[in-house]
Amino acid sequence: MALIKCVECGKEYSSTVKTCPNCGFVPSFRKCADCDCISSVKRGYCAFCGAVFDSDLIPVSSEETEEYYQTLKASLNSSQDADSYDGILRALASMEDYKDCPALLKEAEKKSNYLRAIALMDDCQSATDWKKARDGFAAAGDYEDSKELYASCDESFKELRYAELDELYKEAGSDKEKLKELVSGYGELGDYSDSPKRLTDIKKALNSGRNKVLKITIGSVAGVAILIGGFIGIRYLVTVGLPKHHLEKGIEAYEAQDYALAVDELTRAGSYDTAPKHLEEAQIALHYQTGDQLFNSGDYQAAIEEFTQAGEYLDSQDRIETCTLASHYVAGVSLMEEGSYEQALAEFDQCPRYEDTEDKVAEANYQWGMELINAGELNEGAKLLDESGTDEASDVLKSMGEEFVEQKDYESLVTMFRNIYDNSFCNSYYCYGQGMLAYNDQDYTTAEYNLNRCSGIGQADELYPECAYNAGLESMASGEFGNADLLFSKSEVQAKYADAQALEHVCHAEFLNSINDFPGAYEEYAQVPEDLEVDCFDIQGRRSMFTSDAARTAYMICGEHEATSNDTSVLDKGTYYQDGWELTYVYPGQSIEFSVKMNDDGTFDYTGTVTYYAFTEYSIISDYTEGEIMYGFIDLSHVKKFPKEYEIDSDTTLTFKDNKFTLHYKYVDHYAISFKYIYESKVVYKLDQ
Repeated sequence: MALIKCVECGKEYSSTVKTCPNCGFVPSFRKCADCDCISSVKRGYCAFCGAVFDSDLIPVSSEETEEYYQTLKASLNSSQDADSYDGILRALASMEDYKDCPALLKEAEKKSNYLRAIALMDDCQSATDWKKARDGFAAAGDYEDSKELYASCDESFKELRYAELDELYKEAGSDKEKLKELVSGYGELGDYSDSPKRLTDIKKALNSGRNKVLKITIGSVAGVAILIGGFIGIRYLVTVGLPKHHLEKGIEAYEAQDYALAVDELTRAGSYDTAPKHLEEAQIALHYQTGDQLFNSGDYQAAIEEFTQAGEYLDSQDRIETCTLASHYVAGVSLMEEGSYEQALAEFDQCPRYEDTEDKVAEANYQWGMELINAGELNEGAKLLDESGTDEASDVLKSMGEEFVEQKDYESLVTMFRNIYDNSFCNSYYCYGQGMLAYNDQDYTTAEYNLNRCSGIGQADELYPECAYNAGLESMASGEFGNADLLFSKSEVQAKYADAQALEHVCHAEFLNSINDFPGAYEEYAQVPEDLEVDCFDIQGRRSMFTSDAARTAYMICGEHEATSNDTSVLDKGTYYQDGWELTYVYPGQSIEFSVKMNDDGTFDYTGTVTYYAFTEYSIISDYTEGEIMYGFIDLSHVKKFPKEYEIDSDTTLTFKDNKFTLHYKYVDHYAISFKYIYESKVVYKLDQ
């Protein structure tokens, strides 16, 4: 005796007891220990595998019984293979009277007989074959078109059987065994053709012992007609009846979207009527359907081949693209699970917008990055974590950055975060590492540049003013006054270093002087204290240059100065006469403009343009006297002060005296031997004090 567990309440009880003593459940079905087939407890053996049941019961719950029943029912609807029905029939038989199993069993037997008969029809060669097919349709009863096919098979059987008997009839003679075979054969044919008459004659011959009645003329009209008619009927069934049946079945299967069956039936229909056209359509649809099934099962390469065969059917071309993307995606996931991250990312690159590829790329970058970091490849790992873009990756990078900052491991900071420009906090950690390394090496320019870009990290804010101040001094020493000016102007630098503002004036002055803004430089140096000194630059030497009398004069010369007076005339001087014209007012637009730069040795570079008015053409009629604005250019280098006289060209001279410029212009035009024109201009430009 063994204990079994109740499938309803879970309590154990003896296998010899038919009812659960705890819940009262009475098992109606049991499971076969050999094949797991479910059978009624009334049966002594398994109808499926034939195993004999012993006394120990393997009970089955109501829920499992119902599930088994539904599976059998679904199998009946889906299967189109007669052989597969054998197991289903045996399983239904084991269920006995459960629900509608008896009715299902009968229906399944009909369908099984029908399918077997159909299969026999396709291969019929003899009367015996047609008889078997006919008997199959007889057993199928009223299933679908069984009755019509039964009639067709019966007709074919009788025609071929009659022909066979006719041959035997000719040679039977007095052979009693053959005569008995003829009796049996014509008896099967019933009233077909002259079978009744022949059957009667043969029986009489057997009874009377007379054999002459059996001698029939071979070429008799009746016999020939019967044979011809029989062969015509068989030919009709083979060339029209069966193909038509397969065509109809094929179209029916196509409409039901059972394309595999449709292809099979339409292939059997051969070239009958529209069968070839329907077959082509069914084959294309089957390729598409098969491709869809393969896609759903994950066999994307095979699916691509099927969709390719489907051509332009429905969305086959789109499905090919989808299969291709899915193939890359699945390959990427598989490679990622194997740890082949580089190859996985290459696959994901081929399907960037497929499903959650972006998430998979992020995951692959993260896992690969962590693997590289753990292997000591800090920079490559950090780049991959940054590329991952996940919050988890950011947390790892920040945590490692803070750890290196606390440990003052500046080399690791620089190594890990190098060239990660698009990530602000990664770049900040890199700059902090570079800045601290430069600070320790007293490279203040590099330190300032980097620490200015990582505010809030480590000692960056604390050390920045010191680095900026010293970087300013380094810039002064190298003549980079614009950069030094910017550094000394920073509020945090001026808050810590008392002379930073004064140094700002020095650097700003030198920068302005370098771009020929001497007045601005002159004014900046005026604000520099007399006692300001640094080791890297001679501040007082430069200050004395910018505050000298020469500098004061240069300061006054700079800029634009308008003409305050002019004496412009033309003289027509002949051998015995002279006449002329003189401009009596200051002609507008006359000016002189200078820019000045002081050199390192205290000398000056002057560049300027003077604009003045002069007569150029003359007529004895004064109204027609014409003049024009003319230009002169000044370019002096490395002079201690502006000279008293400067020759602009052969006709023009500029003099400087008492803080004013005077331009002298004289041009003689020897128009003829007997007279000449003399053009003169004298323009005064007074400087502003």
